[in-house]
Amino acid sequence: MRSTSAFCAILFGLLACTATKTNAQIVEYAYEAVVTEVEEGVSAPLSDVQVGDLMTGHLRYDLATPGENAGQLTHYPHPSADLPVLTLEVRKPGGEVIFETRPFSDPFSPDVFVGHYHNFSGVPIITDLGDVFWGTQRALVDSDTGPRRVSLFLSLIERLPTGNRPFVDTSLPKRLDLSSFTTERSIEINLFRSSIFGELTSLTLVVPEPASATLIAIAIISISLRRR
Repeated sequence: MRSTSAFCAILFGLLACTATKTNAQIVEYAYEAVVTEVEEGVSAPLSDVQVGDLMTGHLRYDLATPGENAGQLTHYPHPSADLPVLTLEVRKPGGEVIFETRPFSDPFSPDVFVGHYHNFSGVPIITDLGDVFWGTQRALVDSDTGPRRVSLFLSLIERLPTGNRPFVDTSLPKRLDLSSFTTERSIEINLFRSSIFGELTSLTLVVPEPASATLIAIAIISISLRRR
């Protein structure tokens, strides 16, 4: 009985330490898309991409990030360069990987941000037009001449009137439903003035796993108690 009580006390302590270590509330999605357009002039390694190729990656953002209000636009800069908002891998339908991105850090400008419009109004139109969600990421791709900097853009747009309102306020959404956006569901990779566009086909919520260190500690304690 004492062993069980001690184990529970240690377990709750570990979980409490993990919870207080960070206030981050990370939401992560795995997405899939199909390349729908390749503009002329895209250079290597993006020049190997063709319509019909597959695009996969992850979208991540932190619900605890405070937004910066600018009129009807709420901007959510990402607090950590260690946690990219967007990752991207492009491959042939047969599985051959053409290229994948890796993080790029620029100390003089933001690397990543994520946010959305609510009651998005055009100029000079002052009526509600719809809701927009986006994530952007500066990244690197490797080529024969060395790493090249690219920009990634994920856009979800629902224009009104459609009878569908994806957002209820300007806070970052705890859940994104791809079916809520019928106007645009796109992923873009831009190299200089040329771009590759893809149509998002799925956006799946990734369930977070407990911290590995906590799992290891719990396993060690469990083994010790069993031996006793």
